[in-house]
Amino acid sequence: MPRNHLIPPPSHSCSFLICSDSLSPLLAISNTSSTYPLVNRIQILLSTLNSIPFRITFRWVPSHRGMRRNENIYATSKSATHLPRIQPHILPTKFDLTLSILHTISKLWTSHWQSQKSSNKLVTLKPFPIPWASSHQPHRRHEICLTHLRIRHTGLTHPHLLSHPSPLSCNLCGTDTPLPVKHIFSCPHLTSHRKAHQIHYSHLAALDDNFLNLPSIFSYLQSINYLSRI
Repeated sequence: MPRNHLIPPPSHSCSFLICSDSLSPLLAISNTSSTYPLVNRIQILLSTLNSIPFRITFRWVPSHRGMRRNENIYATSKSATHLPRIQPHILPTKFDLTLSILHTISKLWTSHWQSQKSSNKLVTLKPFPIPWASSHQPHRRHEICLTHLRIRHTGLTHPHLLSHPSPLSCNLCGTDTPLPVKHIFSCPHLTSHRKAHQIHYSHLAALDDNFLNLPSIFSYLQSINYLSRI
């Protein structure tokens, strides 16, 4: 398109041909009644160039003409303008679209989460990736303790990652097997403590968001001197 630069008067007339595959700008430029500012600037510039004299000719070159696929697309899109208009009351509202998008995202997220059962150990504890109200505790220390137990990485079960040469074992059972989080809730020597605090023997059930006696976990860990080591 012509550009707004100072052009010195030529010694003789010049002619230029500008080809474009876009018809709408060419129609806009040819419309002398246009109120669009950019179109008006181009029209003034063309009028100035014609007085120098510059002769500028515009020509429309349809880029899709002769190509069957493009012709079919053009015909299909043009035929859509003759279809009945959708009534406004049938169109979904912004609120409906937002809910639909959020539902789709949640569905895809859940599907991806549950597909990681072999590589993500948290899926067995939390089948659905939704917020848990129990993750928010009145005391910060309790929140940290509960999170460590749920991800199964605690200072009691994994001290070897930082300082100890080998994993710790249960000093009550007298075995050399590493101490996992689930053993804290299933150790036979701690049965009386669990019953006293009404703690489930399964760590999955005890750490679940729906476990009604969840606050008693902290008192149970305190009674067996584990709370400060989690």
